[in-house]
Amino acid sequence: MIVHKHCDNLHKQQRQRGMLLSDIGLQKLENAKNLAEKLENKGDRFTLEELSERTQISIDTLARVFAGNRNVDKTTLKCCFRAFGLTLDAQDCYQPTHPLDLKDLLAGPASPEAQGYQTIEQPGTVISLSTVKASEFVPLELLKNYQPNNRQKRRRGVILSSQGRQKLQRAKAEVEYQEKGGNRLTLEELSGRTKISMDTLTKIFTGDNNVDKKTLSSCFLAFGLTLESEDYYQPSESVDLEVPGLPKVSLNSRFYVERPPIEAQCYQTITQPGSLIRIKGARGRGKTSLMYRILGYCQHLGYATVSLSLQLADRQIFQDPNQFFPWFCANISLKLKGEHQVAEHWHDLLGNKVNCQRYFEQYLLDPEQPPLVIAIDEVDRLFNYPELAKDFFACLRTFHEEAKNKIALQKLRFVISYATDVCIPLDLDQSAFNIGLSLELPELNCKEIIYLSNQYNLNWSTKEADQLLSWVGGNPYLVSLALYNIYCKKTTLAEIVSDQVASKSYIYREHLEQQLRYVQSQEFGFREVFTKVIKNQNLTERETTKALQLQGLGLINYQGNRTRLSCRLYAEYFRIYFNF
Repeated sequence: MIVHKHCDNLHKQQRQRGMLLSDIGLQKLENAKNLAEKLENKGDRFTLEELSERTQISIDTLARVFAGNRNVDKTTLKCCFRAFGLTLDAQDCYQPTHPLDLKDLLAGPASPEAQGYQTIEQPGTVISLSTVKASEFVPLELLKNYQPNNRQKRRRGVILSSQGRQKLQRAKAEVEYQEKGGNRLTLEELSGRTKISMDTLTKIFTGDNNVDKKTLSSCFLAFGLTLESEDYYQPSESVDLEVPGLPKVSLNSRFYVERPPIEAQCYQTITQPGSLIRIKGARGRGKTSLMYRILGYCQHLGYATVSLSLQLADRQIFQDPNQFFPWFCANISLKLKGEHQVAEHWHDLLGNKVNCQRYFEQYLLDPEQPPLVIAIDEVDRLFNYPELAKDFFACLRTFHEEAKNKIALQKLRFVISYATDVCIPLDLDQSAFNIGLSLELPELNCKEIIYLSNQYNLNWSTKEADQLLSWVGGNPYLVSLALYNIYCKKTTLAEIVSDQVASKSYIYREHLEQQLRYVQSQEFGFREVFTKVIKNQNLTERETTKALQLQGLGLINYQGNRTRLSCRLYAEYFRIYFNF
């Protein structure tokens, strides 16, 4: 019986129960959760109840998953990852052995047995030996404070915007009229109706102090309203300004305006094997900013990323496909590995497209490594070189289609941006413009302008937003430039929408002069077509390409044979300049 008992205990010791998330896995899950909170919950943390409903996992088990210090079933981890659009990979979790005692770590070099243990377990913390070597002395306080990832700080408190306050006041006045014959609701009655304390209600209606967004939402709900993004803003003592006009809005910028469901579609698509995302939008619409957010999301997932702008290529590179394809492969290699081996892998007899594919498969891609995402900005530069464009876009299509059968190519994903419609004839079976996810970035609407104004602490109403919208047509760059200058007290909204567009002090002067140089340039040959647009004359089929390029510059809107200037700002400026 003693032997049996000993064997039973030994069996229990040897039995391996459950998994723990590794630092990589915990980081990946936290990043995906933070992203979902930003996209779906406007930055507010999910409660355990909301997470439980999303994942179909009990609250107790979820607490163990995110704490990372107690084993859970591998199937449970897979379900949790899947709920956030992730796949549980081998490096995301491990099966722990007996925990190594903290005093063993501090004592000095680990024994051979201890070197095989993967973690030191303390309540609420997982410490990887890849980060803390057993041979190093580790202060106890450092171990207590160690966090496996950097958590985002919770955003605390919002204030009603002028529009939100007006909406709430109107709803309250309607209730007072219908239920109390026009008499005011007392604070006690408001508190009973909203289930919010009188002190907090005072903060809401005076707008002097921050309140929790969920509290604000409850207050709106009590009057039959829904709290929308333009109804509130998150104040700060000062605004960390970014000068509009930079190539992209930084990843952590408060001035980036999300345009659902575009971002979510991109994040979902880029995780699919061999995926291709095409982003179209006129200059200033935010294509580059969106591309960098996609790359940022991919980096959170552990993917390798490369960004390449075709503005970097010299003109002679575009004129010769035999130069462009090696240039393309070499630049991707240099950004990814710091070196390239184009000469070793290139064989003239095979042609550029085959050489390019072989180079990716044999040198750049590894089926055992994370996916590689390549973002190429301004691919419409290729439209001026039809033969090169046909070959290059055919190559992108081949990558996308052969990913169905080749494991290495499943790791390759592309994001491309362009400002104009394809204005060259492409074989449908060789085109990259009828596959993948196609997106066209819209102009900002009134609600989005209000949201952006709140980021500058301007607290605009619909009236001000509509005024600016009617003047600049929702162009994100022009809107941002206006708000930036108004915040800096360099101008006013009244001055922006006035007829002083030719004034030397006008905030859009530099931009307008740049657009004028494009129109007048003999190199581009836009003047004749642009003049016909101003005069509201129909364009010929031969002039279609030029019209599309003008649309890519954001100067005109072009549909079919109908054209018009894209905003009143341009109409006023060019009317004066051309004396129409």
